[in-house]
Parts: sequence; structure tokens; C-alpha cells
Amino acid sequence: MEKSGLGKNNFAVQKNILYNQILTALTQYDTAGSVAIRLQNDVFACQKLLQKGLIAQAKTKLTQIKSEAAKYEMHDVALQALQIEASIYAREQYKSISTKDLDQWHRENLSLMQKVDAETFFKYTISKAQKIQLSAGGKNASSASAVKELLTTAKKKQSSLTQKARMDLLQTKALYHFMNQDTARAFAINQSFIALMESQHHLIQFSPQRYFSALNNYLIDCFVLKKEKELSSGLEKMRSLKNNSAFKKTANLEPNIFRITYQIELNYLIAAGQFSKAFQILPEVTNGLSLYQGKIPLQHQMNMEYLVAYVLFGVGRYAEASGQLDILQQYSRNETAVLIDDVAAIMQVVCHYEMQHYSIIDSLVKSCKRKLSERKKSMPADLEFDVLNAIQSFSIHEPENKDWQKLWTKLCRKPIFAIYSSPMTFSKLLEIEYDRSRVYGLDILRAVAVLFVVLIHSAYILPAGAATMLSHFILDGVSIFLVLSGFLIGGILIKILETEKPSLRTLFKFWFRRWLRILPAYYFILVLLILLPAFYTHYSSWRETLKYFFFVQNFYDRHPDFFPEAWSISVEEWFYLSAPVLIFFLIGVLRFSVRSAIVTVALTVISLTIAYRYHSYLSYAITSTKDWDLIIRKRVVTRLDSVMIGIVGAYISYYHQGFWSRYKTFFLALGIITLLSMKIATELSSPFLKFILCVPYFTINAFGTLCLLPFLSGLKSGEGILFRFFTYISLISYSMYLLNLSIVQEFLLRQIDFYDYSLPFVTARYILFWVFTIVGAVILYKAIERPIMDMRGK
Repeated sequence: MEKSGLGKNNFAVQKNILYNQILTALTQYDTAGSVAIRLQNDVFACQKLLQKGLIAQAKTKLTQIKSEAAKYEMHDVALQALQIEASIYAREQYKSISTKDLDQWHRENLSLMQKVDAETFFKYTISKAQKIQLSAGGKNASSASAVKELLTTAKKKQSSLTQKARMDLLQTKALYHFMNQDTARAFAINQSFIALMESQHHLIQFSPQRYFSALNNYLIDCFVLKKEKELSSGLEKMRSLKNNSAFKKTANLEPNIFRITYQIELNYLIAAGQFSKAFQILPEVTNGLSLYQGKIPLQHQMNMEYLVAYVLFGVGRYAEASGQLDILQQYSRNETAVLIDDVAAIMQVVCHYEMQHYSIIDSLVKSCKRKLSERKKSMPADLEFDVLNAIQSFSIHEPENKDWQKLWTKLCRKPIFAIYSSPMTFSKLLEIEYDRSRVYGLDILRAVAVLFVVLIHSAYILPAGAATMLSHFILDGVSIFLVLSGFLIGGILIKILETEKPSLRTLFKFWFRRWLRILPAYYFILVLLILLPAFYTHYSSWRETLKYFFFVQNFYDRHPDFFPEAWSISVEEWFYLSAPVLIFFLIGVLRFSVRSAIVTVALTVISLTIAYRYHSYLSYAITSTKDWDLIIRKRVVTRLDSVMIGIVGAYISYYHQGFWSRYKTFFLALGIITLLSMKIATELSSPFLKFILCVPYFTINAFGTLCLLPFLSGLKSGEGILFRFFTYISLISYSMYLLNLSIVQEFLLRQIDFYDYSLPFVTARYILFWVFTIVGAVILYKAIERPIMDMRGK
């Protein structure tokens, strides 16, 4: 102030100057990079050039303005340019323009005026529609009818639609269908609206808030219609907006993205009963709630805190759910939070009941009833009281039968934040929760592979003729598994190598995740087989049995009779152990690129494996199918090429995605022909075919499976009975593989008269084989596989 010369007595004047400077700076910041502001400035500059008599320069500037105004459909700016152009013609006494050109100018002026009029009308239409909706409080038949009348009037103007007018029209239509409770049509129109804005990127630059709002509505439609694939891509799209330059000046962008995406995602997972998957994203939700506290409206903050408690409740973490509900109790109450408050209070009572805190249930129920009674006049609470009475009654007797859960289910079906399912609805034994974002095509392949394996094992139960007949229609399921494993793990490995620097920490992290997936169920079955008395005859010493714990029982030697399924798991484990080490060594020590290292290791291992099979073919007397099975098929050193071919598929899929997807139908046909040809080869007998079966057979077979992957990996989702069947079998495939032969067939079914081949006994054994295998696999999956995988995701 002293430097300005105004003195200390002029504080108010100085403050006003500072205020104006700040306002000017903020305006400049907001308008920086704005095409609309730049064009308006260009129009002003053009007017100044004309005033100064610089007509040639003014004409040049006008040409640029008209070009950009046409490009961005800024018809109001184009009209201003035409008016300046008319001033130039008048100043030059119309010497520089012909009558024909003047007529053209007039037509252009009329066309722009019509477009501006259309844009003004459709802006009025959407504004009035939104006012009608807000006045009616959302979905209402009469308000929807009023919006329909607007759309009827708008039909007369559709001949002169501009992109901006089309946006307003689409938005009005979407709003009408939403108010009319036609979510499917609203979804389709919102999809068209988003596609329109994305095809004309300047529309997003001019109206980022409209794009954000449309994407929000689209996500809600996806949720209501249960379109998981579209919802997943929509969530990813919204989360990417924070990196989009068009949104960098949008207020509270990141808190709003967090709030909208995680509210919808959690609600969807809860409604689908996918509590395990919802639990996996809770750390991100709780971190976001802490990070954006105060930037999220109170009702949404409470909603999200409630959803966190709901998920914890759904996965049986009652103590943590109760703690989360305590957080909810700390918020100040308002009308929008009443439903959350009520259900949260009841849920807290249930949590203490589940934790067997029976001594405090009575006082908690009384407190909760008192809270509900205060609001009962405006909001009936009979069902809530029924739940509380049931819990209070059962807590006295500590019963096993919890009939109150039925009441809780009904309570949770009330329209509270679009949650339609209850965590207290216990699944039947065979029901499995699954993630609909799984790749359906790969689930088909995995399910078919395990069914081939179990079918061929089931043939041992059947009479010889029936078993032989069945074997003619079954492909090598284990070979399919090996290629699929290589493809999936290879894809994970490539992504790790492309995003992280190779290190021991990265390597051990990769191994740890794979071991958590494979080893717990494997070791459980292995120990179980060792403890079963019937299996002591299958191994000669503990030394031999110990080899199974380190996967060396068939590294070089023939696989023993004990736990015969374990041979392929040894192949996979040695692949998981050796391939990453070799690739990391080439990258970290020899300075290979990621691509070069993967190709080098894959081709080297494939070549050496084929060479070793050829050596075995020459060195061993392979005179029977059993010799071929034990010497060629079931040793680690003779089968690593199958898994490595899967890695080749992952390499092509990642680095040559266009080629991978472009010829997928051709490769599908080639793969089917190759697999059938190899199947026919196993049915024939000749010296040459013996060489084929011993040396290149498994490589060719693996190539056939590889050819199926481009098509199947592109098949992302499905519907109906087949979709549920293949997904279900795929989920329990590993457990089915571990159980079906040694546990089910060799132990459980041995308790029946196994050698009675009368039709009733064969039928009973065959049915029991499948029942025991599937039920046992579900139990193993839910008791060991799934919990360990959930722990792995934390």
C-alpha cells in the first residue's frame, strides 16, 4: 500500500483494486484454452482492424473465424462474422462482391439464423423438461406426459438439427423415458448421447459437465438393467476423466468421480451377492472417504459408510461392521439419512447377536425400538419391529434356528439406496458366488477341459465296451489345461514386466500369488491321501511320498501310482518356477528387452522339450499305451512345451493384438481341425504314428489349443443356462481335478461293490461318481480355494 502511493488511509480502495485483480486472474485462468473465448476475442480484434481501415487484414481474420466457427458449430460466432463481412462489403461500396455472392451470403445468414433458432429452442426444451422433473420430484406420470408434449412439439424442428440441438433433444428423450420408468430406452439414448459427444471431441471440451452427467445417468441405467459388461467399461471411463484435459477445471471432479463410481459399484456387487469382490475394493473406498471427507455431501458420505458396513456384514466380519456402524452414529441426523440410520441401527443389533453378545441384546433392542417409535407416525416400522422382536427372543435362548433371518431379508428388500439383496440370505450348499467380469470364453475352455478329464476317469467305472466307446469322443483335457495356464500366467507375467522393473521382490510376489492359488488345495488333498489307510499300499516309503511335496516325483522319472493326478501340477509348478527366473535373468543380467527375453525362453524351452521327447523315443522301448503315458506324457521334462506355447499365445495377444483378433475365426477353425486330427492319430496304429505320438504330438496338440484362444478370449460375457453352467464348472474345475480320481473313485466308490457290473450297480456308481465329484469340489472350493484367493487379493 505504501508503494502504491495511496497510503494507509485508502485501504478500501486498495482492497477493491486487489479484488478486481484476483477476479481478472481467475477469469483469465478459466478462459485459457477456451475456443469459444478465443473466437470471441478474434471477432473483437476483427472489428478493431475494420475500424482502423485495415480491410485486408480484417478479411484474413474473418476467413479464420468462419472456418473455426464452422468446425466447432459455433453458429452465433459465425453470424457475428457475417455481420462484419457485410460491413466490409458496404465500406467497399459492394465492389468486391458480385450479386451471386451476395445472394450466397444471404442464404448463409438465413441458414445460421435457423440453426441458432433451433439450438435456442432445444435448449429451452431440455431446460423446461428438467424444471418439470424437479417440480414433480422425479418419476411421475403427469410430468412425463408434459415432457412428451415438449418432444411432440420438438419434432417440427428436427429438420434443422445441429450437434448441440441434437444433444439437447437426446437429453430430453432420455429424461422422458427415465420419468416414464422405461430404463431400457433411457439407457439406449444415453448411450447414443455419449457416443455423439465422443465422436465430436469439441463437444466434450465445450460441455464437460453435460458429458459427466450423461455418463452418470448411463451408469445408473447399467446398474438397474444389470448390464455388468457395460457397467464395468463405464466405470473405467468415468475414472479416467481425471486425466482428461477437458475436465481439469471441473470443480470437485475427483471427489465426485469417487463418490459416483464406488457407490454404483458397491451397490451392484451387493445386489449381485458378490460380497467377496465388494470386500476386495473396501480399502479403496475407505481411503477415498478419508481423503475426500468434507468434499462429499453428507447424505452420500453416510450412504457410502453404510455400504462399507453392509459389505463387512455380508462377509461375516460382524465386529468390523459394528465398528463401521459406530461411525454412522456420529453423523448429525437429517431427513435424507433417516432410512440409513434405521437400518444401520438394526444391523448393529444383528452384528452383536452374531458375535454372541447376548447379554446386551435386550438393551440394544429397546434403544433401537425407541428410536424407531419416534418416527413411526411418519414412517411405518412394523417390519423393523418384527426383526427386533425375533432377535430379542432368540438371544434369550441362544437358538440354532435363526428364523429372524427371513425377516431381515424382507427388511433389506425395502428401497434403500437400490440395494435389493440381503447378506443374511444364506446360499444353499451348491450355490457359488462368481464374478461376472470373468472371460466367458476361457471359462468355456476350462470347463470343457475338466469335463474331458473327469469323463475319461469315469470310464474306469464302466464296462470295457462302454469305456472304449466313451474314450473315442474325448480330447486330452490336461493338455488344454497346460496351454491355458501358460496363456493366463504368461499374460500376468508380461504385464508385470512391462510395468515393473524385474527384481527379486517382483519375482517372489509373482510366485507367492501363484502358490496361494495352487498349493493349499493340493497339499490338503495330498495330506488327506497320506492319512487314508486305503492308500498306504500305493507307495513304498515316506521318502517317495515326500517327493510330492516338492513336485519332483515325476520330474525325470515315471510318475508313481500314488496320487496320479499330481503329475500335471508338477509340470505347472516347474513352469512357474523356471520360466520367470530365465526371463528375469535375460532381462536383468543380459539386458534383453522384455519381448526378446520371452521369445528366447519360449522357443528354447519348446525346442529342448521336443528334442528330449525324441531322445526318449529312441532310448526307451515304448511298446504300450501305458509306456507312452508314463515315459512321454507324464514327465515334467517332456511336457514343458505345452505350457510355453501358452506363453507364446500371451505374447501375441499382448504385443500383436490386431493380428490376434483379426483372424480369430480362421484360427478357431484351424484349432478345431488340428485337435480332431491329433485325436484321430491316437486311434490309429503304425510306426510313423508312433513317432508322431511320442515326439511332435503334444506340441501340435498345444498349437491346436492355442488357435482356439483368440476367439475364446474375445468372448467376454454370456447369458442363460449355458453361461451359468460353464462358469460354475470352470470355478470348481481345479477342485474337480484334484478329487475325482484318487478321493472319489479310488476311495469313496471302493466302499461299494466295485466289481459288480450289473446295470443297477454301474448306474448307481456312475451317478455317485459325479455327485461326489461335484459336491466335493464345491466344498473344497468354498472351504479352501475361495478363502485363500480372497486373502490373496487383500
